[in-house]
Amino acid sequence: MRKEGALDSNLNLGVIASRTVNYDRPELELLVRLAQGNALSTQLLRKRGDPTTEGLKLTIGDFTSAMVDVKPASENESSCSSP
Repeated sequence: MRKEGALDSNLNLGVIASRTVNYDRPELELLVRLAQGNALSTQLLRKRGDPTTEGLKLTIGDFTSAMVDVKPASENESSCSSP
């Protein structure tokens, strides 16, 4: 994504990494896909339905929104109570 210029210049991947310490690989993959979907939705709204991905940029907001939906499984396990 960085090679294609798809990351916003203000996006700090170190911040994303620090917020996703307990995420496993599938959760990280899902997080990135949801962030991409968020960026695409924003792009479509800006361009009023134009389906092009030219100029598409992933932002910290795209990742933050995705983190609302994707939580690490270890977080879910620790919140479960034992019988």
